[in-house]
Amino acid sequence: MKKMFSRFKLMVEMMKGKKGGMIGAGALAFAFALAATSPTPAGAAPIEFTGTALPFNVADMLSSAVNFLTLYGEWILLALAVIFAPVLYGLAMKLVSAAKKRSSAGA
Repeated sequence: MKKMFSRFKLMVEMMKGKKGGMIGAGALAFAFALAATSPTPAGAAPIEFTGTALPFNVADMLSSAVNFLTLYGEWILLALAVIFAPVLYGLAMKLVSAAKKRSSAGA
């Protein structure tokens, strides 16, 4: 776990001061997720789950998730809007500038 966080810290240091913006943050999040899902070292013992029972089932878990979204859905949507609005705005500006260049080159 320490190795994974040291990789993440290194990636954050590499991204500081660069013009990556949201694209750099997305690449950083992808790299962190990739590092988190990397296979465990060969010496790690496997976890045995036979005979383990959980106090809930799939229907309970799904109803809890739906209730959570019912309570906090607006806030989740607001957070997603704040995250993706700059990305969509940048995409729109690139498309507008590309259309202007294409129309001025064709005229």
